[in-house]
Amino acid sequence: MMQMVASDGRGKGGRVCHVVLEYRAVAYAFPYLMLPCVTLAFLSFSSSKPPTFPRPHHHHTSSQIGKTMGGALSQLLRSTWLANLMWMSGSILALGLGALYYFQDQLLYHPSIPGMPQTPRENPPGYRSPADHGIHDYEEHFIKTDDGATIHAWLLLHPDSLSLPTVVYFHGNAGNMGFRLPHGSNLFKQCRVNVLLMDYRGYGSSKGIPSEHGLLSDARAVLATLQAHPRVASDRIVLYGKSLGGAVALAVTEVKPDDVLALVLENTFLSIPAMVDVLMPLVKVFKGFILRIGWHSDRRVALLSQPMLFMSGLNDELVPPAHMRELKERATSSVWTQLYTVADGTHNDTWHKGGIAYYRTYRDFIGRVMELLEEGKVGRRRKEGGKGACAEAGLRGKVEERKVVGGSVPIVPSNSSSSSSRSDAKKNE
Repeated sequence: MMQMVASDGRGKGGRVCHVVLEYRAVAYAFPYLMLPCVTLAFLSFSSSKPPTFPRPHHHHTSSQIGKTMGGALSQLLRSTWLANLMWMSGSILALGLGALYYFQDQLLYHPSIPGMPQTPRENPPGYRSPADHGIHDYEEHFIKTDDGATIHAWLLLHPDSLSLPTVVYFHGNAGNMGFRLPHGSNLFKQCRVNVLLMDYRGYGSSKGIPSEHGLLSDARAVLATLQAHPRVASDRIVLYGKSLGGAVALAVTEVKPDDVLALVLENTFLSIPAMVDVLMPLVKVFKGFILRIGWHSDRRVALLSQPMLFMSGLNDELVPPAHMRELKERATSSVWTQLYTVADGTHNDTWHKGGIAYYRTYRDFIGRVMELLEEGKVGRRRKEGGKGACAEAGLRGKVEERKVVGGSVPIVPSNSSSSSSRSDAKKNE
Protein backbone atom coordinates (compact mmCIF):
# COMPACT_ATOMS: atom_id res chain seq x y z
CA MET A 1 0.00 0.00 0.00
CA MET A 2 1.29 3.46 -0.83
CA GLN A 3 0.04 6.94 -0.13
CA MET A 4 1.52 10.36 -0.79
CA VAL A 5 1.94 12.64 2.22
CA ALA A 6 2.94 16.29 1.88
CA SER A 7 5.77 17.42 4.13
CA ASP A 8 8.58 19.96 4.30
CA GLY A 9 11.26 17.57 3.07
CA ARG A 10 13.32 20.48 1.71
CA GLY A 11 12.82 22.87 4.60
CA LYS A 12 11.99 26.41 3.44
CA GLY A 13 12.66 25.51 -0.16
CA GLY A 14 9.12 24.31 -0.75
CA ARG A 15 6.82 21.40 -0.25
CA VAL A 16 7.60 17.95 -1.60
CA CYS A 17 5.84 14.65 -1.36
CA HIS A 18 7.35 11.83 0.64
CA VAL A 19 6.23 8.38 -0.38
CA VAL A 20 4.85 6.36 2.47
CA LEU A 21 5.25 2.66 1.67
CA GLU A 22 3.92 -0.23 3.70
CA TYR A 23 3.61 -3.94 3.18
CA ARG A 24 0.28 -4.49 4.90
CA ALA A 25 -0.69 -6.39 1.74
CA VAL A 26 0.55 -9.55 3.46
CA ALA A 27 -2.47 -9.37 5.71
CA TYR A 28 -4.88 -7.86 3.19
CA ALA A 29 -4.26 -10.48 0.51
CA PHE A 30 -5.20 -13.44 2.68
CA PRO A 31 -9.02 -13.09 2.23
CA TYR A 32 -8.58 -12.96 -1.55
CA LEU A 33 -6.56 -16.15 -1.52
CA MET A 34 -9.34 -17.78 0.48
CA LEU A 35 -12.12 -16.67 -1.89
CA PRO A 36 -11.69 -19.41 -4.53
CA CYS A 37 -11.41 -22.00 -1.77
CA VAL A 38 -14.69 -20.88 -0.22
CA THR A 39 -16.43 -20.75 -3.61
CA LEU A 40 -15.36 -24.27 -4.57
CA ALA A 41 -16.38 -25.70 -1.23
CA PHE A 42 -19.73 -23.86 -1.26
CA LEU A 43 -20.67 -25.29 -4.65
CA SER A 44 -20.08 -28.79 -3.39
CA PHE A 45 -21.82 -28.08 -0.11
CA SER A 46 -24.90 -26.62 -1.77
CA SER A 47 -25.25 -29.61 -4.12
CA SER A 48 -26.36 -31.90 -1.29
CA LYS A 49 -29.35 -31.70 0.97
CA PRO A 50 -29.15 -31.77 4.73
CA PRO A 51 -30.60 -34.87 6.40
CA THR A 52 -34.22 -34.85 7.60
CA PHE A 53 -34.78 -35.95 11.18
CA PRO A 54 -38.00 -37.52 12.43
CA ARG A 55 -39.73 -35.36 14.99
CA PRO A 56 -40.84 -37.16 18.15
CA HIS A 57 -44.58 -36.92 18.87
CA HIS A 58 -45.91 -35.82 22.21
CA HIS A 59 -47.31 -39.25 23.03
CA HIS A 60 -43.92 -41.03 22.69
CA THR A 61 -42.27 -42.31 25.85
CA SER A 62 -38.82 -41.20 27.01
CA SER A 63 -37.22 -44.40 25.77
CA GLN A 64 -38.84 -43.98 22.38
CA ILE A 65 -37.61 -40.40 22.17
CA GLY A 66 -34.09 -41.56 23.06
CA LYS A 67 -34.14 -44.19 20.34
CA THR A 68 -35.45 -41.63 17.85
CA MET A 69 -32.73 -39.12 18.65
CA GLY A 70 -30.08 -41.84 18.55
CA GLY A 71 -31.25 -42.82 15.09
CA ALA A 72 -31.15 -39.19 14.01
CA LEU A 73 -27.57 -38.84 15.22
CA SER A 74 -26.58 -42.00 13.40
CA GLN A 75 -28.21 -40.70 10.23
CA LEU A 76 -26.38 -37.38 10.63
CA LEU A 77 -23.00 -39.08 10.94
CA ARG A 78 -23.66 -41.13 7.82
CA SER A 79 -25.06 -38.22 5.83
CA THR A 80 -23.48 -36.74 2.71
CA TRP A 81 -24.33 -33.32 4.11
CA LEU A 82 -22.00 -33.72 7.07
CA ALA A 83 -19.27 -35.17 4.86
CA ASN A 84 -19.50 -32.14 2.59
CA LEU A 85 -19.41 -29.82 5.58
CA MET A 86 -16.21 -31.43 6.83
CA TRP A 87 -14.76 -31.44 3.31
CA MET A 88 -15.54 -27.76 2.92
CA SER A 89 -13.81 -26.83 6.18
CA GLY A 90 -10.77 -28.95 5.44
CA SER A 91 -10.52 -27.68 1.87
CA ILE A 92 -10.66 -24.04 2.91
CA LEU A 93 -7.93 -24.59 5.47
CA ALA A 94 -5.67 -26.72 3.26
CA LEU A 95 -5.99 -24.60 0.12
CA GLY A 96 -5.60 -21.37 2.05
CA LEU A 97 -2.46 -22.57 3.81
CA GLY A 98 -1.15 -24.02 0.56
CA ALA A 99 -1.64 -20.68 -1.18
CA LEU A 100 0.23 -18.91 1.61
CA TYR A 101 3.08 -21.41 1.31
CA TYR A 102 3.54 -21.12 -2.45
CA PHE A 103 2.82 -17.40 -2.85
CA GLN A 104 4.45 -15.97 0.27
CA ASP A 105 7.27 -14.31 -1.69
CA GLN A 106 4.68 -12.46 -3.77
CA LEU A 107 2.83 -11.51 -0.59
CA LEU A 108 5.92 -10.16 1.18
CA TYR A 109 7.94 -8.42 -1.54
CA HIS A 110 6.36 -5.50 -3.39
CA PRO A 111 8.76 -4.17 -6.04
CA SER A 112 6.09 -1.92 -7.49
CA ILE A 113 2.64 -0.68 -6.58
CA PRO A 114 -0.19 -0.38 -9.13
CA GLY A 115 -0.51 3.19 -10.31
CA MET A 116 2.94 4.19 -9.11
CA PRO A 117 6.24 4.44 -11.04
CA GLN A 118 8.34 1.30 -11.37
CA THR A 119 11.76 2.86 -12.01
CA PRO A 120 13.45 6.03 -10.72
CA ARG A 121 13.36 7.59 -14.22
CA GLU A 122 9.56 7.48 -14.08
CA ASN A 123 9.37 9.09 -10.64
CA PRO A 124 8.15 12.65 -10.10
CA PRO A 125 10.78 15.42 -9.97
CA GLY A 126 12.82 15.22 -6.78
CA TYR A 127 12.86 11.43 -6.82
CA ARG A 128 14.62 10.67 -10.11
CA SER A 129 18.32 11.01 -9.32
CA PRO A 130 20.72 12.48 -6.73
CA ALA A 131 21.12 15.47 -9.05
CA ASP A 132 17.57 16.48 -8.07
CA HIS A 133 19.03 17.23 -4.63
CA GLY A 134 22.08 19.11 -5.84
CA ILE A 135 24.42 16.09 -5.65
CA HIS A 136 26.35 15.78 -8.91
CA ASP A 137 29.37 13.79 -7.80
CA TYR A 138 27.76 10.36 -7.91
CA GLU A 139 28.11 7.16 -9.89
CA GLU A 140 25.41 4.94 -11.31
CA HIS A 141 26.21 1.24 -11.06
CA PHE A 142 24.65 -1.91 -12.44
CA ILE A 143 26.08 -4.70 -10.32
CA LYS A 144 26.03 -8.35 -11.33
CA THR A 145 25.29 -10.84 -8.56
CA ASP A 146 26.65 -14.37 -8.30
CA ASP A 147 23.31 -15.82 -9.44
CA GLY A 148 22.85 -13.59 -12.50
CA ALA A 149 20.67 -10.75 -11.18
CA THR A 150 21.49 -7.09 -11.90
CA ILE A 151 21.38 -4.52 -9.13
CA HIS A 152 20.93 -0.81 -9.82
CA ALA A 153 22.74 1.51 -7.40
CA TRP A 154 23.76 5.13 -6.91
CA LEU A 155 27.02 5.89 -5.10
CA LEU A 156 27.14 9.44 -3.68
CA LEU A 157 30.71 10.54 -3.00
CA HIS A 158 32.33 13.48 -1.22
CA PRO A 159 35.56 14.94 -2.65
CA ASP A 160 37.48 13.43 0.30
CA SER A 161 35.51 10.19 0.13
CA LEU A 162 38.43 7.96 1.18
CA SER A 163 38.63 9.60 4.60
CA LEU A 164 34.89 9.20 5.27
CA PRO A 165 32.68 6.23 6.11
CA THR A 166 30.32 4.94 3.43
CA VAL A 167 26.72 4.13 4.39
CA VAL A 168 24.95 1.41 2.41
CA TYR A 169 21.23 2.24 2.38
CA PHE A 170 19.03 -0.91 2.41
CA HIS A 171 15.54 0.51 2.01
CA GLY A 172 12.24 -0.89 3.21
CA ASN A 173 9.67 -2.82 1.25
CA ALA A 174 7.77 -1.52 -1.78
CA GLY A 175 8.85 1.02 -4.37
CA ASN A 176 12.19 2.05 -5.82
CA MET A 177 15.20 3.78 -4.27
CA GLY A 178 14.32 7.13 -5.85
CA PHE A 179 11.62 7.60 -3.22
CA ARG A 180 14.36 7.35 -0.57
CA LEU A 181 16.40 10.22 -2.02
CA PRO A 182 15.17 12.88 0.47
CA HIS A 183 16.41 10.77 3.36
CA GLY A 184 19.56 9.51 1.64
CA SER A 185 20.61 12.97 0.49
CA ASN A 186 20.12 14.33 4.02
CA LEU A 187 22.39 11.60 5.40
CA PHE A 188 24.97 12.54 2.77
CA LYS A 189 24.87 16.24 3.62
CA GLN A 190 24.12 16.42 7.33
CA CYS A 191 26.13 13.40 8.51
CA ARG A 192 28.89 13.94 5.94
CA VAL A 193 29.16 10.35 4.79
CA ASN A 194 29.27 8.74 1.37
CA VAL A 195 25.98 6.99 0.63
CA LEU A 196 25.19 4.03 -1.62
CA LEU A 197 21.50 3.60 -2.42
CA MET A 198 20.46 0.39 -4.14
CA ASP A 199 17.35 -1.41 -5.34
CA TYR A 200 16.90 -5.09 -4.59
CA ARG A 201 16.37 -7.45 -7.52
CA GLY A 202 12.99 -6.84 -9.11
CA TYR A 203 12.74 -3.37 -7.57
CA GLY A 204 13.22 -0.22 -9.67
CA SER A 205 15.62 -0.88 -12.54
CA SER A 206 17.18 -3.96 -10.91
CA LYS A 207 16.57 -7.28 -12.63
CA GLY A 208 15.59 -10.55 -11.00
CA ILE A 209 12.95 -12.08 -8.76
CA PRO A 210 13.05 -11.13 -5.07
CA SER A 211 13.50 -13.81 -2.42
CA GLU A 212 15.27 -14.13 0.92
CA HIS A 213 18.29 -15.81 -0.65
CA GLY A 214 18.22 -13.39 -3.59
CA LEU A 215 18.24 -10.22 -1.46
CA LEU A 216 21.16 -11.60 0.52
CA SER A 217 23.05 -12.18 -2.75
CA ASP A 218 22.27 -8.58 -3.76
CA ALA A 219 23.75 -7.26 -0.52
CA ARG A 220 26.87 -9.38 -0.90
CA ALA A 221 27.43 -8.10 -4.43
CA VAL A 222 27.08 -4.49 -3.27
CA LEU A 223 29.62 -5.05 -0.49
CA ALA A 224 32.05 -6.69 -2.93
CA THR A 225 31.75 -3.67 -5.23
CA LEU A 226 32.52 -1.23 -2.42
CA GLN A 227 35.44 -3.31 -1.20
CA ALA A 228 37.09 -2.96 -4.61
CA HIS A 229 36.18 0.69 -5.23
CA PRO A 230 39.18 3.08 -5.32
CA ARG A 231 37.28 5.99 -3.76
CA VAL A 232 35.80 4.02 -0.85
CA ALA A 233 37.62 3.13 2.37
CA SER A 234 36.91 -0.59 2.58
CA ASP A 235 37.30 -0.64 6.37
CA ARG A 236 34.70 2.12 6.91
CA ILE A 237 31.49 0.62 5.55
CA VAL A 238 28.37 1.14 7.68
CA LEU A 239 25.09 -0.60 6.87
CA TYR A 240 21.78 1.20 7.32
CA GLY A 241 18.63 -0.89 7.13
CA LYS A 242 15.05 0.23 7.48
CA SER A 243 12.25 -2.29 8.07
CA LEU A 244 12.95 -5.13 5.60
CA GLY A 245 16.32 -3.49 4.94
CA GLY A 246 17.29 -4.04 8.58
CA ALA A 247 16.86 -7.78 8.11
CA VAL A 248 19.00 -7.63 4.95
CA ALA A 249 21.72 -5.67 6.76
CA LEU A 250 21.91 -8.15 9.63
CA ALA A 251 21.89 -11.14 7.27
CA VAL A 252 24.77 -9.92 5.11
CA THR A 253 26.78 -8.88 8.18
CA GLU A 254 26.47 -12.42 9.50
CA VAL A 255 28.05 -13.87 6.34
CA LYS A 256 30.53 -11.00 5.68
CA PRO A 257 31.38 -9.69 9.16
CA ASP A 258 34.84 -8.40 8.19
CA ASP A 259 33.33 -6.12 5.54
CA VAL A 260 30.99 -4.27 7.92
CA LEU A 261 32.16 -1.72 10.48
CA ALA A 262 28.81 -0.84 12.13
CA LEU A 263 25.03 -1.12 11.71
CA VAL A 264 22.16 1.36 11.97
CA LEU A 265 18.73 -0.29 12.14
CA GLU A 266 15.44 1.60 11.90
CA ASN A 267 11.95 0.22 12.59
CA THR A 268 12.90 -3.33 11.70
CA PHE A 269 11.38 -6.58 12.97
CA LEU A 270 12.50 -9.61 14.93
CA SER A 271 11.62 -12.09 12.18
CA ILE A 272 8.92 -12.90 9.64
CA PRO A 273 7.35 -15.50 11.99
CA ALA A 274 7.13 -12.78 14.66
CA MET A 275 5.45 -10.44 12.15
CA VAL A 276 2.94 -13.17 11.24
CA ASP A 277 1.84 -13.09 14.88
CA VAL A 278 1.19 -9.36 14.48
CA LEU A 279 -0.35 -9.18 10.99
CA MET A 280 -2.04 -12.59 10.66
CA PRO A 281 -2.77 -13.92 14.16
CA LEU A 282 -5.20 -16.55 12.85
CA VAL A 283 -2.38 -18.19 10.88
CA LYS A 284 0.27 -18.27 13.59
CA VAL A 285 -0.76 -21.79 14.72
CA PHE A 286 0.32 -23.10 11.31
CA LYS A 287 3.34 -20.86 10.67
CA GLY A 288 5.81 -23.61 11.50
CA PHE A 289 4.45 -25.65 8.60
CA ILE A 290 3.93 -23.02 5.92
CA LEU A 291 6.64 -20.34 6.35
CA ARG A 292 9.58 -20.59 3.97
CA ILE A 293 10.74 -17.02 4.65
CA GLY A 294 12.57 -16.45 7.91
CA TRP A 295 14.63 -13.25 8.07
CA HIS A 296 15.58 -14.25 11.62
CA SER A 297 17.11 -11.00 12.82
CA ASP A 298 16.40 -12.07 16.39
CA ARG A 299 18.98 -14.86 16.05
CA ARG A 300 21.53 -12.99 13.95
CA VAL A 301 21.76 -9.86 16.07
CA ALA A 302 23.04 -11.88 19.02
CA LEU A 303 26.02 -13.15 17.00
CA LEU A 304 27.40 -9.83 15.75
CA SER A 305 30.06 -7.74 17.47
CA GLN A 306 29.69 -4.53 15.41
CA PRO A 307 28.46 -1.32 17.10
CA MET A 308 24.74 -0.91 16.52
CA LEU A 309 22.36 2.05 16.60
CA PHE A 310 18.66 1.18 16.90
CA MET A 311 16.33 3.98 15.74
CA SER A 312 12.69 3.41 16.68
CA GLY A 313 9.50 5.33 16.01
CA LEU A 314 7.27 4.80 19.02
CA ASN A 315 4.18 5.39 16.88
CA ASP A 316 5.12 2.65 14.41
CA GLU A 317 1.82 1.26 13.17
CA LEU A 318 3.30 -1.75 11.37
CA VAL A 319 6.26 -3.14 13.33
CA PRO A 320 5.70 -3.01 17.11
CA PRO A 321 8.37 -0.83 18.77
CA ALA A 322 8.88 -3.73 21.19
CA HIS A 323 10.67 -5.53 18.33
CA MET A 324 13.35 -2.84 18.25
CA ARG A 325 13.80 -2.93 22.02
CA GLU A 326 14.14 -6.69 22.00
CA LEU A 327 16.66 -6.60 19.15
CA LYS A 328 18.81 -4.23 21.21
CA GLU A 329 18.53 -6.49 24.25
CA ARG A 330 19.55 -9.50 22.17
CA ALA A 331 22.67 -7.75 20.79
CA THR A 332 24.78 -9.14 23.64
CA SER A 333 27.92 -9.63 21.50
CA SER A 334 28.03 -6.05 20.24
CA VAL A 335 30.83 -3.87 21.58
CA TRP A 336 28.37 -0.98 21.85
CA THR A 337 24.63 -0.54 21.31
CA GLN A 338 22.45 2.56 21.44
CA LEU A 339 18.68 2.98 21.26
CA TYR A 340 17.24 6.24 19.91
CA THR A 341 13.47 6.78 19.92
CA VAL A 342 11.18 9.31 18.24
CA ALA A 343 7.98 9.74 20.22
CA ASP A 344 5.70 10.55 17.27
CA GLY A 345 7.65 8.64 14.63
CA THR A 346 5.64 6.18 12.53
CA HIS A 347 6.94 3.31 10.44
CA ASN A 348 7.92 5.44 7.45
CA ASP A 349 8.54 8.93 8.79
CA THR A 350 10.70 8.43 11.88
CA TRP A 351 13.63 10.04 10.06
CA HIS A 352 11.46 13.05 9.18
CA LYS A 353 9.73 13.43 12.56
CA GLY A 354 13.07 13.13 14.35
CA GLY A 355 14.33 16.29 12.65
CA ILE A 356 17.71 17.70 13.62
CA ALA A 357 18.00 15.41 16.66
CA TYR A 358 17.72 12.37 14.39
CA TYR A 359 20.67 13.40 12.24
CA ARG A 360 22.71 14.56 15.24
CA THR A 361 22.26 11.12 16.82
CA TYR A 362 23.19 9.42 13.56
CA ARG A 363 26.28 11.64 13.11
CA ASP A 364 27.41 11.23 16.72
CA PHE A 365 27.08 7.46 16.49
CA ILE A 366 29.25 7.30 13.38
CA GLY A 367 31.75 9.69 14.99
CA ARG A 368 32.04 7.41 18.01
CA VAL A 369 32.48 4.38 15.73
CA MET A 370 35.35 6.17 13.98
CA GLU A 371 36.99 6.77 17.37
CA LEU A 372 36.65 3.08 18.23
CA LEU A 373 38.16 2.23 14.84
CA GLU A 374 41.20 4.44 15.51
CA GLU A 375 41.59 2.81 18.92
CA GLY A 376 41.59 -0.61 17.28
CA LYS A 377 38.47 -1.71 19.16
CA VAL A 378 36.25 -2.29 16.10
CA GLY A 379 36.75 -3.21 12.46
CA ARG A 380 39.73 -4.79 10.76
CA ARG A 381 43.26 -3.75 11.55
CA ARG A 382 44.39 -1.74 8.52
CA LYS A 383 47.63 -0.20 9.75
CA GLU A 384 49.85 -3.27 9.75
CA GLY A 385 52.39 -3.01 6.95
CA GLY A 386 51.18 0.49 6.05
CA LYS A 387 48.40 -0.85 3.84
CA GLY A 388 45.35 1.36 3.84
CA ALA A 389 42.20 1.21 1.80
CA CYS A 390 43.90 2.66 -1.29
CA ALA A 391 46.79 0.20 -1.08
CA GLU A 392 44.40 -2.71 -0.82
CA ALA A 393 42.43 -1.47 -3.83
CA GLY A 394 45.71 -1.33 -5.74
CA LEU A 395 46.43 -4.96 -4.91
CA ARG A 396 43.12 -5.99 -6.43
CA GLY A 397 44.02 -4.65 -9.84
CA LYS A 398 44.44 -1.31 -11.56
CA VAL A 399 41.36 0.79 -11.99
CA GLU A 400 40.61 1.90 -15.50
CA GLU A 401 38.76 5.06 -16.46
CA ARG A 402 36.35 5.32 -19.31
CA LYS A 403 34.97 8.52 -20.79
CA VAL A 404 31.19 8.53 -20.84
CA VAL A 405 28.51 11.10 -21.40
CA GLY A 406 28.37 13.45 -18.45
CA GLY A 407 31.83 12.78 -17.06
CA SER A 408 34.36 10.11 -16.20
CA VAL A 409 33.60 7.32 -13.73
CA PRO A 410 35.82 4.44 -12.61
CA ILE A 411 35.18 1.03 -14.13
CA VAL A 412 36.46 -1.80 -11.96
CA PRO A 413 37.81 -4.75 -13.99
CA SER A 414 35.63 -7.85 -14.04
CA ASN A 415 38.29 -9.91 -12.25
CA SER A 416 38.12 -7.50 -9.32
CA SER A 417 34.42 -6.90 -9.07
CA SER A 418 31.15 -7.87 -10.64
CA SER A 419 30.15 -4.26 -11.18
CA SER A 420 29.90 -2.10 -14.22
CA SER A 421 29.11 1.58 -13.82
CA ARG A 422 28.11 4.55 -15.86
CA SER A 423 27.25 8.13 -15.12
CA ASP A 424 23.85 9.64 -15.41
CA ALA A 425 23.56 11.30 -18.82
CA LYS A 426 21.58 14.11 -17.26
CA LYS A 427 24.02 14.68 -14.44
CA ASN A 428 25.23 18.04 -15.75
CA GLU A 429 21.98 19.36 -17.13
